[in-house]
Amino acid sequence: MIILMNTPRRGGGDSSLLDLAASPDIREDTMLDLARVPGTAGVNIGKRLAQRPDLTPNVGTILANVRWVPVREALASNVNTPAEALEVLANDDVPSVREAARSNPNYRGKGGPFIPLTPTDGGTPGFLRPCSY
Repeated sequence: MIILMNTPRRGGGDSSLLDLAASPDIREDTMLDLARVPGTAGVNIGKRLAQRPDLTPNVGTILANVRWVPVREALASNVNTPAEALEVLANDDVPSVREAARSNPNYRGKGGPFIPLTPTDGGTPGFLRPCSY
């Protein structure tokens, strides 16, 4: 499927693509096309896709490699994100993405999953300790 998108006019928007990204009846090939939408629309669509309960490893891997931090943060925080995508996100340059991925219950990296430490835990913020699930 090829998605054609015009630049939204002022006051217009990408609501039909956002609705499509949240649709329960969407196929994986359509999700893959939506994950590649550029610009501001791509950020909003990417966040919707990243929050889906039915993320596939292919879609997750594409979203894990986009340049938009809000998309990667949403993906890292989703408990349905496949482990393959979390492996990428656990090594992200942005600390909030990295920590969210490592504390995700699906993360199976070295020693994971992890829980962020806080001063009340007796730890230093920004550091992670292994979780005992």
